[in-house]
Amino acid sequence: MALNVVAWLTSSYPLDASRVVAYATPAALVLIAAGIPPVWSWFRAWGKFAPVPLLALLLAPVALGALRTVRPWNRLDSAAPTAFILGQRRPDEPVVGICWEQRYYCRELGPLYRDLVTLPTEPPSPLPAAGAIGECVQSLWLLSSHDPVEQQAHLAQLRPSANWRMAAAYPFRDVVVLHVRR
Repeated sequence: MALNVVAWLTSSYPLDASRVVAYATPAALVLIAAGIPPVWSWFRAWGKFAPVPLLALLLAPVALGALRTVRPWNRLDSAAPTAFILGQRRPDEPVVGICWEQRYYCRELGPLYRDLVTLPTEPPSPLPAAGAIGECVQSLWLLSSHDPVEQQAHLAQLRPSANWRMAAAYPFRDVVVLHVRR
């Protein structure tokens, strides 16, 4: 974990909710399990019911796990819109996305995929942000939100001097696919 923090401090690796640090789970569980008996004894010295908050804290993950088993987490659907784009785009048209899952689904495009913006928590990427799309590109695909104000902001981030206009919009559950032309 310490090396992960050092890498984050040098902007070489993200340290936020976008990355699962699964390798630290066994060590964290061992440390938590080793700490329960002394903390339980310490609380117990304060009174018979003093350990109840500790018990509630320890059972919270079990309750959350049961809840997510009954009602699964509703994840952002990036698979359907990117599959649509990959089926519709011409071979020379770049794709611009707004989240890491879209980068994953478009990974075979290589340099024809760009992130609209690169967050400071993300590792450095050989792919430049969308502002680096060349002047020779006449049309592209943009994954955007359903909010028209955000769509215009995303278009403005491409390259303001390029006069991008929306040729077509294809709504999906979580995002709108915009076919954009000059």
